[in-house]
Amino acid sequence: MRTQLVHSIIVTLVGHTCSGLSEHGMVVVSRAKRQADPASSSTTTCLPVDDLSAQCSNWMGQTKRPTNPTLRAVVPEGYDQYVLPKTPDGGPLPVYISAKVRDIQKIDEQNMEVTIEWYLRLFWVDSGLTPPANVTEEQWQNVAPDITEYIWLPTTYIDHAKEVTKPTLLIRPESFRMKKSGLIRYSMSVTTRMSCPMDFSAYPFDNQVCYFRMESYQFTSKQVSYKWFNPTIERSNNIRLGQFDFDFYSVQQQNTSHTTGSFPLLMVEVALKRRISYHLMNTFLPSGLFVCVSWLTFLVPADQIPGRMVLTITTLLTLVSMFAAVREESPKVSYAKAVDQWMIMCIIFVFLVLFEFTAVIRMYELGRREVEKDSSNTTQSTPASLPSTATSTASVASPQPSVIPSTIDLVSHSSRRSIQKQQRVWADKEMAASEQDGMRSKRVGRQQQEEQGEGCDSTCFPKAFLHIAPEETFTPMFVKVRRPTHTPRPLLHANAPPTPATFPQHLMQLINTATSTQHILQLQPSPTSVKPVGEAIKVRKGGRSWRDWGDRVEGWSLKVFPLLFVVGNLCYWAYWLGRR
Repeated sequence: MRTQLVHSIIVTLVGHTCSGLSEHGMVVVSRAKRQADPASSSTTTCLPVDDLSAQCSNWMGQTKRPTNPTLRAVVPEGYDQYVLPKTPDGGPLPVYISAKVRDIQKIDEQNMEVTIEWYLRLFWVDSGLTPPANVTEEQWQNVAPDITEYIWLPTTYIDHAKEVTKPTLLIRPESFRMKKSGLIRYSMSVTTRMSCPMDFSAYPFDNQVCYFRMESYQFTSKQVSYKWFNPTIERSNNIRLGQFDFDFYSVQQQNTSHTTGSFPLLMVEVALKRRISYHLMNTFLPSGLFVCVSWLTFLVPADQIPGRMVLTITTLLTLVSMFAAVREESPKVSYAKAVDQWMIMCIIFVFLVLFEFTAVIRMYELGRREVEKDSSNTTQSTPASLPSTATSTASVASPQPSVIPSTIDLVSHSSRRSIQKQQRVWADKEMAASEQDGMRSKRVGRQQQEEQGEGCDSTCFPKAFLHIAPEETFTPMFVKVRRPTHTPRPLLHANAPPTPATFPQHLMQLINTATSTQHILQLQPSPTSVKPVGEAIKVRKGGRSWRDWGDRVEGWSLKVFPLLFVVGNLCYWAYWLGRR
C-alpha cells in the first residue's frame, strides 16, 4: 500500500518536472525519484533536452499530445516540444520578427516611461510538425492558438519592460498560422510599458530616443538567430500625439553578451521629436513681450518714480510667476533646461531695467544736491559783498583812489535762454540805432550831458549789453559802457580794477537801478573775498554733469537694451535650433 502511494507521488512530481526547462536546456529531477530508488546517487540529476522525451515516456508512460483531432493532425506522434527544431544546414534556427505599432498610449516624462501597443509577429520553420496539405504554397492555414502548448516556441522576451499585458476580452488576442512549406506565423497583440532614459537639457528643443529590445532568453546565438521579416516598422495611420512627432526604425541583429554566452536580439528605435509650437505660444512669446513692456519705462520721465517703479516691478514679478509655472509642468531634473535659461535671461533683462532706473534716480539726486549747495553758497555771499548806494557813490566821486569792486557777476533768476534772447534784442536795437544818421546829433548831445552827469536815467544802461559766455565754459564777462564820441570806447574786463575816470557816478546809479529789477548785480568789495573761479566752475558743473549723466544713461538704455536682447535671442535660437 505504501509502495503504491509513493509511486503515484513520484509520477505526479515527474510529470510537473517534465513540463518545463531550465535556462541551460537541462531538466532537474527531484529527490522523489531518489526516494523511490535508494540506490541512486545523492547528487542532483540533470537530464539533457534530447533525453527529456524518452525519460518522461519511461516515467509517465506516455508523451504529452493534444486531444483535439485538429491539433493532433498538426502535432504528429512522437513530436517533442522541448527539442529545438533542426535546420537543413545544421546551423542556427532563423527566427524572423515583424512589428506594427497600433498606438502610443502614453509618454510619461516624469517617470521616463513609454507605453506602446504593438502587433508582434514571429516566423520560424518547424520541420517536426505536419504542414497542412489542403492549401497552396502562398496560403496560410489557421490553427487554434492553443497549439502553442504542445509545440516548440522561441524564448523571446522584452528587455527593460516594466509591464507587458494583452488586452483580453473573451480569448487572448493571438493567432497561429502555417504554410504548406512548414513556415509558422505566430502573432499576438501586446501593450508594453518600457523604460526610456531621457535627457531634458535641451527641453523643449529635445529629441528623445527609446529602444524596444527583443532578446532570446534561453537559446544562444549559436542555436537561434533573430532577423527582421520586414525591416519597415508598420504603424497605424490614426496615431496622434499632442507634443511629439514620432518615427520608428528597425535595428538589425545584434548579439548581447552575458556570463552564460552570447544571445541574439533585435531592436526597434522609437524617435520622439518635441514640437515647440506649444512652448512658443505659451512661454517664449509672452515672456519676450513682458521684457519689451519693461522698456516702455524709458519713455516715462524719470521724475515719475511711482509709475516707472510699479510698471517695472510688476513685469518682474509676472516673469517670476511664469518661470515657476514653467518649471512645474516641465520634467523635474537637477540640471538647467533650455527653457530655464530663457526665463532666467528674461528676468535678468527686466532686473537690469530696474537697476538702471535706480541709478538714474541716484544721479538726479546727486545733481540736485550739488545745485542746492551752490545756490546756498551764492545766497550767503551776496549781502556781505553788496555795498550801499551812498557808499559806492561817495567812493566814486572822491578824487582819491578808493576801493572799487573788481568783479561783476550777473546772476539771473530767469532762464539763460530768456537772457540770451534779451541780449539779442538789445544788440539789434543798438545796431539799428547806430545805423540811423539822423540820430547822430541827438547822441552827441546826450553824450555831452553824460559828461556833465545830467539828464541820464535808467535807459542808459539797457542800451549797453552784456556778453555772457556759454554755460559750459564760464569765461570772464565783459561790460560795454558808452563813452563820448571823441574818446574811444574801452571794454572793461570783469576782473580789471576800474578807475573813477572809466567808472562814472551815473554808472553806479544804473547798477543800483538794475539790482532793483529782475537782475541782481553782485559786487565783491575786494579781490581777497572773491571765490576762486575754478571752484565755482567745479561746483556748478558738477551739479549739471550728474543730471546730464542721468539723461545720457536714459538715452543709451533705450537703444542698448533692445539691441542686447536681439543679440541674445539670435545666439539662443541659433544654438538650440542648430543643436536640434
